Amino acid sequence: MKSYSFQRVALFLLGVLLVFMPVMSFAVQDKDDPESLIQGFRSAWKRENYGMAHHYLRKVVASAPDRLYLIAGPADSLLNASATFSGDVADTLLLVYESAISHAGTSQFDWMVRRAVLLVNHRQRFGPRVESALYAPFQEDPMACPEFIIENLWDEWMWQFRGKKRDRENLALAWAEIDQVLEVRMATFPRPPIGLSDLRSRVRYEARKSVGMTCEGLDNAYLIPAMDNQLSPQQWQALFALVLLVDCQSFSLENKLLEKVSGKEAGLAQQRWALNSFFFAEDNLELREKLVREEENPLVRGVDMLALARLQARGEEFSQARETLQEAARLNPGWGMPWLELAELIVMSAPICSFSEFDRKAIYWAAMEFCQKARDLDPNCEQEGSERVFEYSRSTPGREEILFKGLQPGDSYPIRCWIEMAVRVR
Repeated sequence: MKSYSFQRVALFLLGVLLVFMPVMSFAVQDKDDPESLIQGFRSAWKRENYGMAHHYLRKVVASAPDRLYLIAGPADSLLNASATFSGDVADTLLLVYESAISHAGTSQFDWMVRRAVLLVNHRQRFGPRVESALYAPFQEDPMACPEFIIENLWDEWMWQFRGKKRDRENLALAWAEIDQVLEVRMATFPRPPIGLSDLRSRVRYEARKSVGMTCEGLDNAYLIPAMDNQLSPQQWQALFALVLLVDCQSFSLENKLLEKVSGKEAGLAQQRWALNSFFFAEDNLELREKLVREEENPLVRGVDMLALARLQARGEEFSQARETLQEAARLNPGWGMPWLELAELIVMSAPICSFSEFDRKAIYWAAMEFCQKARDLDPNCEQEGSERVFEYSRSTPGREEILFKGLQPGDSYPIRCWIEMAVRVR
């Protein structure tokens, strides 16, 4: 009986030792030098001991904040892995993100986006810091900014300007900034996603409703100052946005705006809007070329090049249009739209580039090759590219025509005119 009691006591002591051994080990190993703390954090994170990982993380924040960028990736995983994601974890993660953003060796844009998501999800805790956190990635690279960020940024701006009629110019400028990004983003798809189209429609609707102006109100408020050149550059830009936002043809203001469209009062965005609005009954080749030359963002420049290529094709400058599209593709290697446009350009020129009925049909092989290229490069062009390949294949030479020409499937056949390429017989 005594032996049995002794065994129970021994097992109890062994259990106590096993329970407290990790704590004792933790106390011994918990050194305060940065390398030990970072190693301890990584070790705890790998073991999925998120409570201990957070302990180490806070010690790194306190003793070596300049080293936080070294553990930004694992620390970010606490956001989803931690079962109890409390406010103090949010505060710590914010410090981690800001360390990663300030360190030149990290991908700053990605961490800006993560910081913005964190602050939006803890809006009550971080309050006025939310807007600046949302605007930072939008300002850094608006064309790559996730729609979640754009939508929340617009909500922040709407909240600021709602009910403040004196801020209609600032609201118009804010709307113009976001609308420009959404317009370019939509132009990068053969078929814009419904979510993107819906977001742009909502932004336009809310902006128009909040501005609360009519064409008559625009004339009354801006006509005399505009005629007398009494508006500041910012007011001119706001006026461009207001005229487009209210969606009216204020002929009195239109002539004055046309005078300003290429000047310093109108940035590239305003010039682009003017070309896409009622300002120009006919597209302006010179202004399109100016936009392409001066735009620095490769995606925006690529979209401008698509519009320029269509204009060049309309004037039957097919070789120039091809060069423009190839340059747009070179600037944006994973983008399929320039190749789809080039395929359409080839089909358009089939009547003037064919010296025989066989040549007219063979041109569709060239169009099919560019559609396949777009489909393979860009997931957004996969459906459109496949549908066009099927559609164009119905216009290619038949089997008997190919044999009569002395050709076999897989042979190469030259396409002349401005196209100047060898296509594969199918």
